[in-house]
Amino acid sequence: MQSFGGQWTKDYRAPDSTEEPRPEGQRINMVTAIRRTLDRELEINPRMLLFGEDIGPKGGVHAVTLGLQDKYGIERVFDMVMVVVFFAVNLVFFEYIARDADASRLFGWIKVTGVFLLFVAAAGIYGLSAFRRGRNGALTYLEKKLSWLPKRAHAATISLLRHISEGLAVLHDARA
Repeated sequence: MQSFGGQWTKDYRAPDSTEEPRPEGQRINMVTAIRRTLDRELEINPRMLLFGEDIGPKGGVHAVTLGLQDKYGIERVFDMVMVVVFFAVNLVFFEYIARDADASRLFGWIKVTGVFLLFVAAAGIYGLSAFRRGRNGALTYLEKKLSWLPKRAHAATISLLRHISEGLAVLHDARA
């Protein structure tokens, strides 16, 4: 067993297992099997985190993680936007005692980068949320304003904006 990273090793005892298949019991689909596996691992391993695209309240594209954020909290099951925010916060509060001026200057830029990322993430979340609330009017306006684009580029751009605004329902609904 790994001693660093990977499987939780402190006071961990792997469950008993066997190589023999057990076909009895109710058949389940793959989504349910994955959700049960993630649920069990989150239950027994307090070091486990899940993060990904829309896996929080929405439960992911296939609803594999549906209900896991409610059960284990946003600290352990979170969307990718939170990864950027957590990373930026870590950069802002990063501590390093430099012995020379060049290193101090470099780590000063790390803090500036963290503040910049936090600002961009906050502005992006607010802007996207505002866009989502008024998306029909905004999309109609953009459709007219972007009419100068070639037909295929116009259709692709509007389609992309529609998909993004529909995906923002997760951010908007999570705030409500």
